[in-house]
Amino acid sequence: IRIDPRLPAAFANRGAVHGARQDFEEAIADFTQVLALEPDSAAAFADRAAMYRLNGQHDEAIRDYGEAIARNPAFTDAFGEAILNRGITLAGTSRCAAAIADFTRVIELNSAEPIAYVDRGVCHEAAGRDELALKDYSAHLQIDPRSPYGLERRAALFFRTGQYDLAHADYAQALVVNPSSPV
Repeated sequence: IRIDPRLPAAFANRGAVHGARQDFEEAIADFTQVLALEPDSAAAFADRAAMYRLNGQHDEAIRDYGEAIARNPAFTDAFGEAILNRGITLAGTSRCAAAIADFTRVIELNSAEPIAYVDRGVCHEAAGRDELALKDYSAHLQIDPRSPYGLERRAALFFRTGQYDLAHADYAQALVVNPSSPV
């Protein structure tokens, strides 16, 4: 950077190191510098969004994920990463309708992405749509049958709806997969 402060990759690499060290403000500054040098970089917007999210700046993260997606609607890293992460951020801020739309888009891009199913299921469950939540938890477990999180989410739904035998089976399987599970 001292030799040539016009190299976006140098700032991106340093930003990644700052992020790994959980120095999110410095990482955000570096990715902002990347964007000053390459204003249309979908990757830089996605990287800065990730740092905002980890720093608890959810609105900024959602905005930057949106910018990454707008600059490259199929920005996927093979799995719709920017869309998935925006959905996770939206869900984490109780904006489930928008999160469901993002998770659905991720599934359209890659129907084998388990996180999109389970997180969409959480949003459906929060909205009282238990049947849709159950379908999503089950789809998640079809892809990743050893997912403790998926098993625990589905078990909790079964338990809450009085399906105790099914809840017991999923909780038991979750403990087989992860004996230290808090279930």
